[in-house]
Amino acid sequence: MAALLAIIGFAVQVYCDFSGYTDMAIGLAAMLGIRLPNNFRQPYTATSISGLWPPLAHDSDRFLGDYVYLPLSMILARYAVRHRIGKWPMFLLAVVVPVNVTFLVSASGTARAGTSSPFGVLTGIAMTVEFTWRRAAMPELPTFAAWLLTVLAFLISLCFFRARSPTGPST
Repeated sequence: MAALLAIIGFAVQVYCDFSGYTDMAIGLAAMLGIRLPNNFRQPYTATSISGLWPPLAHDSDRFLGDYVYLPLSMILARYAVRHRIGKWPMFLLAVVVPVNVTFLVSASGTARAGTSSPFGVLTGIAMTVEFTWRRAAMPELPTFAAWLLTVLAFLISLCFFRARSPTGPST
């Protein structure tokens, strides 16, 4: 029970950090006459992993999308087309590999690189499951079930991000 409360508490801390930094940036910019878009819109109400990340997106995510995900996706898609591989291998190369590499690079670039790498891997896997579910035209989950799975995946990945070491507990 204590571990569950700690995980939920850390999720609240992450939310408050992002929300607070966003509010401060918007307020300071407004004082200077600059209007910034609000890019933090209730991420914990998302019903998918991909829906969770856009509200948390910031310049580094856009940078990674432009300079890691898109080029890698294009190179692998061209390779798949040139070699006439099937739809699922094409999906694997053009979507799954770039998504996972991008999340791994993103997580590895933080101050907690040793513990955030599993966070990036788990988030990439969750995103892969979501994209594969959609690609296979599986039925949509009920809203509550989709939200619960999204929150659980995020909370589990946060355990690794918060840990002091990849193998030991955080104290």
